[in-house]
Amino acid sequence: MERKILFKVIGLLIIIGIAIGIYLFMKPASTSSNGKADFNIQPIELLAAFEKDMAKSNEKYVRKVIRFNGTVSRIEGDSALLIILSTPEDDFEAQCGFDKSEFEQSKKVSVGDKLTIQGSCDGVDLPEEDDILADGKSISFSRCAIFDAK
Repeated sequence: MERKILFKVIGLLIIIGIAIGIYLFMKPASTSSNGKADFNIQPIELLAAFEKDMAKSNEKYVRKVIRFNGTVSRIEGDSALLIILSTPEDDFEAQCGFDKSEFEQSKKVSVGDKLTIQGSCDGVDLPEEDDILADGKSISFSRCAIFDAK
């Protein structure tokens, strides 16, 4: 009799585990479009803050939701979308990563468009002085959402 109860409990746990797995798989990806931004700051201002004090800026901005705007300089990716925004500084760009759930909205975007984007700051990539292969400086955002396209 105890064996039957044990098998029923194990079976029930397996069914619950499968149901949770299906729920998590089917759940839409979260974007930073949900809710209010922690900061409204331009990427060039973020760069200045990171260059001034990397540790303090990492603590203050990384994994925070930031709203900013810019002009699309290029669009990359197929399974994941990356929109690159130009900045006033020649060797600096803002890289905005979008989830598949945002593809419909982002299909309307083309090079030269002015966008307002909200995303989670992943940090700044500053090349080392002796790194001759580095492309330049960049700041990365993930889980982005487009708020306004002009």
